[in-house]
Amino acid sequence: MGLTINEDKTKFMEAPSSTGNYTPFHINGHTFERVSEFKCLGTIINDQNMLKAEINNRIKSANKCFFGLKKQLRSRLVSRRTKMRLYKTLISPVLLYASETWALNVDVQRALETFERKVLRTIFGPVQEQGCWRTRYNFEL
Repeated sequence: MGLTINEDKTKFMEAPSSTGNYTPFHINGHTFERVSEFKCLGTIINDQNMLKAEINNRIKSANKCFFGLKKQLRSRLVSRRTKMRLYKTLISPVLLYASETWALNVDVQRALETFERKVLRTIFGPVQEQGCWRTRYNFEL
């Protein structure tokens, strides 16, 4: 019993990519494909260490989760406490998966805060002022 290498599933990445040349790598009769990015445990890793693609992917996944729960988050029959619990247990972990390794910059932080405000506006609902309904301001969330 020994370990074998599956050539179809095994790929490698040079980081940082100095040549931009993605030629295969040959070792002991095996040929491995060189790639510029790959997905490992649900996280996109690329040779330039750009997190923008990964964070956009996380926001897109959390958005799918949010729209799957939108009916419950808008319902008047569900308490705000329960809605917040749904957000914290179902949507937030999808959004922040592997976020411990992210180096946040202003654009990334703004994108994450924008998504969070969108969810919170849905949870808390509109405000009635002088007979008119309006969406909540950022400081009201």
